[in-house]
Amino acid sequence: SAVLLKAVVSTQSLQEIANRCVINEVNLSGLDVFGVQSILTIIRPNTIVNCDHTFGEIYVTLSCAGYCEDSICPLQKKIQYNSCPQQHQNRIYTIADNNFLSFVTKIGNKSYRNDYFRCDNGVCLNYEQVCNVVDDCGDGSDEILCTNVFLCDSKDQLVPITEKCNGNIDCMDFSDECNLHCGKQILQSIFLKILSWNLAVLAIFLNLISLYRTLTDFNKEMSKVAMNNKILILLINLGDLLIGVYLIYIAIMDTIVYGSGYCSEHINWLSSAHCNIIGVISTIGYEMSLVSMTILAVTRLGVIKDKTRISERFTRRVLFKISLGALIIVMMCITIAVIPLVPQFEDFFVNGMTYRPSVRLFIGAPDKQIHLSILQEYYGKIKGKNLKWRVINDLVDGMFSSDYGGDVLGRKKIEFYGNEGVCLFKFFVKADDPQRIYAWGILSLNMVCFLVISVCYIFIDNRTRTTSKVLTQGKTHTGHEVRKRNRRLQRKISLIIA
Repeated sequence: SAVLLKAVVSTQSLQEIANRCVINEVNLSGLDVFGVQSILTIIRPNTIVNCDHTFGEIYVTLSCAGYCEDSICPLQKKIQYNSCPQQHQNRIYTIADNNFLSFVTKIGNKSYRNDYFRCDNGVCLNYEQVCNVVDDCGDGSDEILCTNVFLCDSKDQLVPITEKCNGNIDCMDFSDECNLHCGKQILQSIFLKILSWNLAVLAIFLNLISLYRTLTDFNKEMSKVAMNNKILILLINLGDLLIGVYLIYIAIMDTIVYGSGYCSEHINWLSSAHCNIIGVISTIGYEMSLVSMTILAVTRLGVIKDKTRISERFTRRVLFKISLGALIIVMMCITIAVIPLVPQFEDFFVNGMTYRPSVRLFIGAPDKQIHLSILQEYYGKIKGKNLKWRVINDLVDGMFSSDYGGDVLGRKKIEFYGNEGVCLFKFFVKADDPQRIYAWGILSLNMVCFLVISVCYIFIDNRTRTTSKVLTQGKTHTGHEVRKRNRRLQRKISLIIA
C-alpha cells in the first residue's frame, strides 16, 4: 500500500507539472530556409516567465518564441551566404524566404541545420553560446541583447543579472552594486543626514559650554561628594563631546567628501585609518559617558541613603583618589575601544581583506570563508577550516608570482570598525562570528549600566517624593516651590533614563 500511495503521489505531481506546460511549434529565426526544418517543437511553461535564471539555448528559445517577459530575441542578424567566412567550409548554399541566399551545414546523412548566431565581427556561434554570460564572440555582441546578463561599466566583465543589486560585489568596478537601481551612502536617508549634522553641532557646542562651566566651578571649599560629582559630569561632557566629534566627521565624509560617489569608494573608506580612528573615538565617547553616568547614579543614591556623606570635606588625598578613579574610567574605555585593533587579535576582529583591482580572484572585501573556498580550489585539500589570517595571507601570496606577491597585492585589512560605513562598534554579530564573545560581553556591560542607572534614578525619584510629601501637603508658597522642583527632577530623571 505504501508503494501504491507513493506511485499515486508521484502521478499527481507529474500531472501538476504537466498542467503547467504546453507544447508549441515555433520558428526561432523567423525564416523559411529551403532544406531545413525551421519549425521547432518545444515544451514550455503555459505562461510568460522570467528568464533571468536561464542561459544559452534555453534562453534563446524562450525569448525568441516570445515566452520571456521583457526580453528581446538576440537573433537579430540573418545568416547570409557569406556569413562566418572562416567557419563551416563544408557549407551548402540555399534560399531563405525566397528572398536571399543563405547556407546550411549537414548533420549526419540526411539532416541540415541553419541555427547559428551571427556576431558583429562575423563569427558564428551555436545557440548554447549565446546569452550564457561569456563573451564567445570576442566583441560582446552575443551578450549585448540579453536581459539575463549585466554588463559591468568597465565593459570587459559580464555577470548574471541576478547578481545585480544582491549585496555582493561581482564586478571589479563595483558597478553591479553601484548604479541607478541600487547603491549605498554612509548615511542612507536625508533624515539621518540632517539629524547627524544637527546632533553633531549641538553636542559639540553644548558640551564645550558645559565643560567650561564645570571647569570654572571647581573650588577648594567643595565637599568630597561635590568634587566627585563634578569630575563625573566632566567625564560625561567629554564623552558626549567625542560623540559630537564623531558625528560631525561622519556628516562631513558623507555629505562633502564622498556624497553619491561613496558606493564605488566604500572599500577604501572601510579599510582606511580614518574609519578606525572615528570608530575608536565613538566607542570611547559613549562608553565613558555611560560608565560615568552609572557611577554618578550610584553615588547620588548613596548620598540619599547616607546624608552624612554630604559634609565630608575635600582634601588632597580625596582629589588623588577621585582623579585616579577618573583615570581608570578613561583607560578602561580606551582599552575597550582599542582591543579590536590590536594585531595579535586579528583572527577575532578582522572582517576581511581587500586587494588592488588587478587581483581579480578577490573582488570587494572577501572574508575568511571566501578566502578559504578560493584557496581550496587552488591548492586542493587544505588541513583545517579555521586558518589564521597570517597563514591565509602566505597562501594567497603563493598563488601569485613575485611580480604580484607581497605588498604589490595592495592588501588591506577590513578591521572591526569597518563592518559598516558609519564605523561603529560591531554589537550585532552572528552566532558563528569569532567577535561574538567580545561584542556580547561589552553589550552585556552596557545593558547592566543602563539597568543600574534606571534602578538608581527610579529609587531616587521615589525617595524624593516620599521625603517631600509632608512639605507639599499644604498650599503654602514653600510647598508650591517643592512641587515645582520635584517636577523638574522627575523630568530630568525621565530624560536620563531615556
